[in-house]
Amino acid sequence: DAIATAPGVTVNQNGAFGGAATVRIRGAASEQTLVLIDSVPVNDPTSPGGGYDFASLDTAQIERIEVLRGAQSTLWGTDAIGGVVNIVTKRAAPGLGVTGFAEAGSFGTVRGGAAIEGGFEQGDFRLGASAVSSDGISKADEADSNTEDDGYDAVTLAGRGRYELGFGELAATVRYVDSETEFDSYGTATGTQDGDEVSKTTQLSGALTFTNIAFAGALETMIQVAAADIDRESFTNGVSSFGSQGERQVYRYQGTWNLTEDHRLAFGAEREDSASGGDSSTIDGLFVLLELQPLDGLILTGGVRHDEADRFGAETTGKFAASWQLTDQVRLRGTAGTGFKAPTLFQTTYVCCGATEPNADLRAETSEGFDVGVEYTLAGGRAAVAATYFDQTVENQIGFSFAVGGYENIARVDTKGVELAARFAITEAWSL
Repeated sequence: DAIATAPGVTVNQNGAFGGAATVRIRGAASEQTLVLIDSVPVNDPTSPGGGYDFASLDTAQIERIEVLRGAQSTLWGTDAIGGVVNIVTKRAAPGLGVTGFAEAGSFGTVRGGAAIEGGFEQGDFRLGASAVSSDGISKADEADSNTEDDGYDAVTLAGRGRYELGFGELAATVRYVDSETEFDSYGTATGTQDGDEVSKTTQLSGALTFTNIAFAGALETMIQVAAADIDRESFTNGVSSFGSQGERQVYRYQGTWNLTEDHRLAFGAEREDSASGGDSSTIDGLFVLLELQPLDGLILTGGVRHDEADRFGAETTGKFAASWQLTDQVRLRGTAGTGFKAPTLFQTTYVCCGATEPNADLRAETSEGFDVGVEYTLAGGRAAVAATYFDQTVENQIGFSFAVGGYENIARVDTKGVELAARFAITEAWSL
C-alpha cells in the first residue's frame, strides 16, 4: 500500500494473504524492477523472470521506502530497467528502548511484533521480530463452490547494527523470513478449485559494510559484501511437489570524491554471482558518476557503466540528469538514460514443448528512455503539484514462446505516459 502511493507505480497481487505480489514502474514488467533491502539485491534468482515477491514483506521493521523511476542501471546494474525500490529498515534511536505492537482483525487475522534497540556513542543495534497469521479467504471463486479458506502465516526476524572502529565504521544487517501460503488446485472447468496445496518459503539476506572517510572528508570509501538466499517448496496433499533454491552474492566497492563543496565524483566496481538448480552466472561491472552544481539551484549528473557477463556478453549503459530550482516555487527536472536486464538462469536453461536445448541466441534486454517534469510549490510550501512525461523503449525483451520451446527476444516494446501528483498539508497533523 505504501509503495502504491508513488506516482507511476502499480502493485499487482495474485489473491490475498500471501498471494504473489509484484511491483511495476512506469508500465515496465515487474521483473524489470530491482528491489533492494538495506542495499542488498533481493530479486529471486529461482523465478522465471527474476522478479521479487513482495507478499511476505512485513512493514514492522521498515523505516522508509524509496522509489527511483526510470532506468537506473548506471549505478545499480542489471534488473533496473523500470526502476528501483529501495527498502531501508529501522535504525536504533539514542538510548535503550523496547517497542511492541499487536493487531487483530477479520478472517481470523492476528499480527504482532516487538523490538529491542540501543544507541550509544560508539554505535547502535536493533533486533526485531514480527509475525502474522490469517485463516484467509478462498482465492478460488466462491460462486464456483470453492469455500475452502486459503490461510497465510509468516515470521520475520531483522537486525542491524554499526560500530565505530576509529579508522572507519563497520555495519551489518540481516533479515530472515519464513512464510507458508495455502493456494488452490488446478481445475479443468474453471481453472482453479479447492485443494490441499501449500507453499513454504524461507528468505535470508544480509550485508556487511565498511565505510571510511579520509583526507578531511574529501574521500568516502565503502566496501560491501551482501548475500540473499531463497528456498521454496510446494506440497500437494502433504507430499512435496516442487522445490527450488537460489542464491545471490554481491561484492561492491564505491568511492566518492568530494571535488569541491558542490561537485562530487563517484566510482566503483561490482561483482554479482547468482546460482540456482546447479547453474550459475557472473556479472562484473565498473561505473563512474559525476555530479556538478555549476549554478545555484542547478544540479547536473552524468555517468557510465560497463558490465561483462559470462552468459550474454557485455553491456554499456549511461545516464544524464538535470534538476533546476528555477524559482522558489518552480523546479524543472529531466533524465535520459539506458538500462539492461540480463537473462535469468531459468530463461537460459529452460526447455519444453519438443525442444532439445535452450535458446542459445537469447540476449540481454536493453532500454533507452527519458522523462521531463515540473514541480510547483505554493502556499508557503504547504502544497505542491507535479507533472512528468516519460517515454521508454525496451529492445530484446524476453518472453516465453511455445514455438521455440523456451524463451526468445521480442524485438521492441514501447512505453510512454504522464504522471500527475499533488499534495496539500491541511494542518500539521493532516495532509491530502
